[in-house]
Amino acid sequence: MIQDKQFIYHDTYKENELISILYKNNIHGITHLSLFEESYCYALTTSINSGIPILYLEHGAFTERLYDNNRYLPTNLSNFNKLASFF
Repeated sequence: MIQDKQFIYHDTYKENELISILYKNNIHGITHLSLFEESYCYALTTSINSGIPILYLEHGAFTERLYDNNRYLPTNLSNFNKLASFF
């Protein structure tokens, strides 16, 4: 594992351990910033199940599965920096 002030980079991990890794490292927000629309995103399922707030680019599966509320923050590239400050 490599750490700096704002990011924690992990080597491989078991998929069923990901949510506990997020909480162990005191993660306050997850970003899904894929520039390409997806019809389904497996990583998004894990993010939703974690209960941690999600900042996402507003397109594809993200808009279909996430709703604008206190935990899900839609963004586009032009307002990303403003919303990222919530984390």
